[in-house]
Amino acid sequence: MAAHFYVTLPSNSSFQYFPDNTLASFKTQLAEPIVLNGSWEVSLCEIQYPFNWHNVTEHNCRLQLSDREICIPPGYYDTIQDVIDTSHNLLFEEERRHVKLYQHKHNLRTSIKLGAGFTLAFRGMSHMFGFLDANKVYAQKGLP
Repeated sequence: MAAHFYVTLPSNSSFQYFPDNTLASFKTQLAEPIVLNGSWEVSLCEIQYPFNWHNVTEHNCRLQLSDREICIPPGYYDTIQDVIDTSHNLLFEEERRHVKLYQHKHNLRTSIKLGAGFTLAFRGMSHMFGFLDANKVYAQKGLP
């Protein structure tokens, strides 16, 4: 046998032998046994995994705006600006004039600007925007 060799172990190759295999936990039936005599060093050379998770889910997608709740569609958003743009698109025209979320380009911090009488609360999304207090309600009272 050679001094070194590679074995590829795909998660979907042995369903007829191991029907309960999943991407995260699987066994692979080799075409023929590999017999190793003596001491061998084993290493993982490559791992592949699907990129299909969401950073906005149905459990962390809500913004409470004054008297209504807005749910940002679950999915993967590349940047906070993408989440901000999506949330602005869900606002009614009148709300857009009085509720602004924006990200500062120089420090990537998120700011809120609210018109008089408007409130905004992040229901499960405060951490995504960089706000530490998950229960805080932001409000603008009085004249604009």
